[in-house]
Amino acid sequence: MLSKIEFKTCVDFSVKLGLEWSYLADLSAVTIFQSYSWQSIWNESINKNNLKNSLFIINVYSNKKIIAILPFERKQSLNFKTLSFTGHPFADYCDCLIDKSFFETNPEIKNTIKNYIFNLKNIDLIFFKNISENNNIYYLFGKYKFKKDSFCSYQLLRKEENINDLIKKKFASDTKRQIKRLSLVGRLSYKIANDISDKNKIFKFFVDNKHKQLADTNNWNYLENNIYKKFLYNLFISNNAHLSSLSLNGQIIAVHMGNYFKKTMLYLFPVYDNNFSKYSPGNILLYELIKDFFSTGGEEFDFTTGDESYKIKLSNIKNNMYYQNIELTYKGKIISKILIILNSFKKINWLRSTYNKLKY
Repeated sequence: MLSKIEFKTCVDFSVKLGLEWSYLADLSAVTIFQSYSWQSIWNESINKNNLKNSLFIINVYSNKKIIAILPFERKQSLNFKTLSFTGHPFADYCDCLIDKSFFETNPEIKNTIKNYIFNLKNIDLIFFKNISENNNIYYLFGKYKFKKDSFCSYQLLRKEENINDLIKKKFASDTKRQIKRLSLVGRLSYKIANDISDKNKIFKFFVDNKHKQLADTNNWNYLENNIYKKFLYNLFISNNAHLSSLSLNGQIIAVHMGNYFKKTMLYLFPVYDNNFSKYSPGNILLYELIKDFFSTGGEEFDFTTGDESYKIKLSNIKNNMYYQNIELTYKGKIISKILIILNSFKKINWLRSTYNKLKY
């Protein structure tokens, strides 16, 4: 039986979309960033507060059955109209949701979807970013002109039964030495937040210390934006959030805010009190997190994107990341060239903060 393919566009989240989204999410092996709960919080906290942006979610049906959801947001600025995946600027991985078994038996449908996407009206440019080689959009588009990005993502997978064998020996020995040093100063304790009170304490510590850290290093200070701060608060009070802290004599000196999703820990927002930097409290907390995660049945500790040295040293898996600008009109070509120039700003430290402010 030939498939009858239909395309429908949603401009808001709804009960029907939620049901279809959840159905495909179970089939798609997506990350937390493509879960309906994460996207809903992002939509309520960020998207609805940006008058220049609107949802443009493309649902694809075969014989009335949902087979794909491509969640875009449409942006308009100076008469330029662009599409990008929902979730910016906090989605480390961007992706769509598909019924992969359907596409494996009906591979020709991939071209139908690509032709529909690349012939959208009133869109000048589609830009893809934070695309992993393992995700659905990479599979769906068949490596269509994707370019390798300048950074990778890193994961620590459970390959050995012995947890101690997963943690690099030098990192473990160095961290244990710092634990002994701090233990001479006072009582050291590691804790996972289980109630609102503990989560609020961790969030306050994160905001205070991360705000200062970003300002001191001249990085984009997203915490100066109250909308972004509200999004992070709502996100990390949710059920999938995993908040932990390291305390010395009852005083918090390091925290991490991440997500636990499908036996995967996403290591997202760590920060420590700089007054204790000589003891490496961030490394101590990370060490405790990794041990605790794998000892309780975790399978993948995802450091996500970025080539920080500790991610490279501690991971045992490295994945390339990809991007691409799809120019649909002459104006799209102009925007694409502007983005290339703006991206070059990121290579210059003192321009990086300006670049992020312009983009987000």
